[in-house]
Amino acid sequence: MIRRIFVVFRKEVFDNVRDRRSLMAAFLFPLIGAVMMGGMIHFIEKRSAEKYNTLKLPVLGAEYAPNLIRFLKQYDVEVLPPPSDPEAAVKAGDQDVVLIIPESFPDDFRASRPAAVQLVMDESKTTARVEIRRARRVLEAYGDQIGRLRLMVRGVDPTVSKAVVIEERDVSTPQSRAAMLLAMLPYFIVLAVFMGGIYIAIDTTAGELERGSLEPLFSNPIARWELLLGKFAATLMFSVIGLAIAIVGFGLVPYFVSTEAIGMKIHLDARVLSKIYLLFLPLTALASAVQMLVASFSRSFKEAQTQVSFLMLLPVIPGIFVILVPFKLTTWMMFIPAMSEQLLTHKLIRGDQVESVFVLLCVLTTSLVAMIIFFIATRIFKSERLFSQS
Repeated sequence: MIRRIFVVFRKEVFDNVRDRRSLMAAFLFPLIGAVMMGGMIHFIEKRSAEKYNTLKLPVLGAEYAPNLIRFLKQYDVEVLPPPSDPEAAVKAGDQDVVLIIPESFPDDFRASRPAAVQLVMDESKTTARVEIRRARRVLEAYGDQIGRLRLMVRGVDPTVSKAVVIEERDVSTPQSRAAMLLAMLPYFIVLAVFMGGIYIAIDTTAGELERGSLEPLFSNPIARWELLLGKFAATLMFSVIGLAIAIVGFGLVPYFVSTEAIGMKIHLDARVLSKIYLLFLPLTALASAVQMLVASFSRSFKEAQTQVSFLMLLPVIPGIFVILVPFKLTTWMMFIPAMSEQLLTHKLIRGDQVESVFVLLCVLTTSLVAMIIFFIATRIFKSERLFSQS
């Protein structure tokens, strides 16, 4: 029996090793998530580092507020000559933000009235948001300083205006803060699990039905469940390889990008990655079984590819929902395959303690569902309806 299953397994593996689509799905696609996440982290770090650069701020009417201009220069702001048309310059993207000081500023300032200034900006441009926030903060700091001085001149303690003082105690760690950047990591791992074996799962079922090569296989002295098990083992192997490549890819991300400049630390050492890999192994079996089952109901390779591709998106929806609407981890969530793996992975990359009972329920539930799906697939393969739809 084992020899017959191995013969089918070897035949399917060799056939799909020669298929470029299968190799790309198993070996290339799992790395896309790591590349995208590394690029995103690099972009965030680069944008965060820009806030330490000198802010270049064109000022129209600088002669009306010499003290404000000196204050800006003290805060590492380079005051530039204004454009002839500030609004047009901002809309065209020539300037991110322009400060306009009106003629009424000196009179209002000397009369201790609120002296208005204008910031011409376009907040719909994401590239200008850092400069806009910096300009707004430095102007607010100048206003707060002048306000405190005015109270002191009148013999009023400036602290009287602050009825409540907020003292923040941040219990987060650099690793838990970095988990916000890695929130999409479980999502990409699920996709890698499903993409790893998608083409071999389709080719060994719907593909052979379309080519008419499946029925002759059933004439051989081998039980149909043994035939299906050999095909399943080949699909599972490609899915496991895809998972391993995705895990290794994410493990290499900290070596190419750094988050220390933004107060975060990506903690993806071998121990954490090994736990994530073992946690997702049962999901590879479930993904392989589900893909083969769905592909068995298709009449052609293209139809199966469409249906399985749509099916592949369903497991990641719960994980995305959890990211958008976070809630506390509870026992019932461990009975939902794919969702439980994503939730536990998120805790692992945060460095939080993961309860053993949660891991046990997650692994057992996913494994049980995978066996049920495989059993249903064997019943389909034993049925003559498999050939009536081809």
